[in-house]
Amino acid sequence: MPATGLALSANAAVETDRLIPGRTALVTQSGSLLGTLLSRVQARGLGFSKIVAVGNEADLSVGEIGRMLAADPDTDTILLFLESIRHGPALARFAAAAHDAGKPIIAYLLGRSDPGRAAALSHTGAIVGSDKSADAFFRAHGILRVDHLDALYEAVPLVTGRAPGAFTRSAAVVSTTGGGGAMAADRLGLAGVPVEGLGPPAITRLREAGVPVKEGRIIDVTLAGTRPEIMRAALDGALAETHIGFVLAVIGSSAQFHPELAAEAVAGYATSEKPVAAFIVPHAPETVARLAEAGIAAFTTPESCADAVAALRAWTPPRRAVIAEAPSAAASILANATDDVLDPTSAFALVAALGIAVAPSTIVRPPTELSASPPALPFDFPMAAKALGLAHKTEAGGVILGITDEAALAAALRSLETTFADQAVPLDGILIQPMVAGRGEALLGFRREPGIGPVVVLGAGGVLAELYEDAAIRLAPVDEAEARRMIDEVRGLAPLRGYRNLPRGDLDALAAAIARFSQIAALPVAEAEINPLIVGETGAVAVDALVRRAPPDSGE
Repeated sequence: MPATGLALSANAAVETDRLIPGRTALVTQSGSLLGTLLSRVQARGLGFSKIVAVGNEADLSVGEIGRMLAADPDTDTILLFLESIRHGPALARFAAAAHDAGKPIIAYLLGRSDPGRAAALSHTGAIVGSDKSADAFFRAHGILRVDHLDALYEAVPLVTGRAPGAFTRSAAVVSTTGGGGAMAADRLGLAGVPVEGLGPPAITRLREAGVPVKEGRIIDVTLAGTRPEIMRAALDGALAETHIGFVLAVIGSSAQFHPELAAEAVAGYATSEKPVAAFIVPHAPETVARLAEAGIAAFTTPESCADAVAALRAWTPPRRAVIAEAPSAAASILANATDDVLDPTSAFALVAALGIAVAPSTIVRPPTELSASPPALPFDFPMAAKALGLAHKTEAGGVILGITDEAALAAALRSLETTFADQAVPLDGILIQPMVAGRGEALLGFRREPGIGPVVVLGAGGVLAELYEDAAIRLAPVDEAEARRMIDEVRGLAPLRGYRNLPRGDLDALAAAIARFSQIAALPVAEAEINPLIVGETGAVAVDALVRRAPPDSGE
């Protein structure tokens, strides 16, 4: 507790001669990183209200400590250094309490790579991974996530005292250095933050006031911007533009050699309605410290700057909870299943019980008795034949499409027998379905992530689902409004949205299917997938389904 000087830790970092008190709290799962963050923050003349290292959370969790900090009158902002998310429900309760108290949470999470994805049964598991699930968790609970360590503490003045939605429009870059401004604008753009310049009327007003601005994406005030009055005029001009929601002041060499002038130009904007921050291009610790003390976020690299600004722009309030209520018929199907991975008939029945249309199908067994004389089927050609017992049928040569008559069907069955006899892969049977036409294919996935809980996934369906990793992920369940936002996020579904005047698919039916499928979170299911879900002009139909039950002790 820096305010009192009380240190209950074996970490050598607390042997420092002074602990600077501040109004930011830090909770870290890494005791050794405590000293790193403490030293970096104190180097700016700033400090913490509380610093807590929880280690492996053998007793108190991050969420439990966090709820105490949410009620702490000496804390305004809370930083998390996480190695993993271990107790998701407790962390969610903490996030809700912090939001209610108006205290932003900024998190840095290790473990971006996820070797466990390779062992996933479904396409969904390979697409999601624990890191993308963590993104969905943070977003759902109103926690800002940053990827650069410097951004974790440099962003504090940017978010303190602000609420989600503080910045939703474009950013403006006001720079005294063309190169520095270009670096900042490029990084912001790569992070998904649009950068726009001034409109012609604003440029005219500034020129008449003696500010040498040019048309363009960057508001370059050149060396004239080293004069505080010129920089302030340019900042005011950018803040007055309705299309601008955030302004970044980029300061060049003057920050190193005239810190008093550089800081003076920006320091007065800490309470601006629209957020204002600074990127200090040279090594200029005095200017950085002056701005931080004034309440202005001062970034020292374009990467950490863009990371923090993108997190601010993506910041949303905690999501309204949606209750998982799977129909009793779906629960009954799962309860009567005997295998960990449901057989196709049971998987299709469960999907149908959730309220999602499924394609009619027939399973033939054993193939050796049927290939010479295909059975009479309750649907017409063209048909599809799919080998059973495989999660990834296409890769194994287990799918034959466009079967047009009985002779072609017999040939398809013989081909599947031969393929799997040669590969010594057991063939459980063959699923035969009518070909289902539509406007496009979607993948619906579900996965229960350790520490985080259930997530639902939407991606472009078919054989390329894993290749592009183009998916929208949310904590499950979701309602139809959230499902529509997921549809808008997936680039591969643009044709269904009418891209370039292509015929639109039934997006209402797709959104309903996503919401209904996400209700599987109420059941003891570890992993489930519909791939593909055929979206037509009207309606959406599942033509393949996979469901794997959760172990009895898998609950949070």
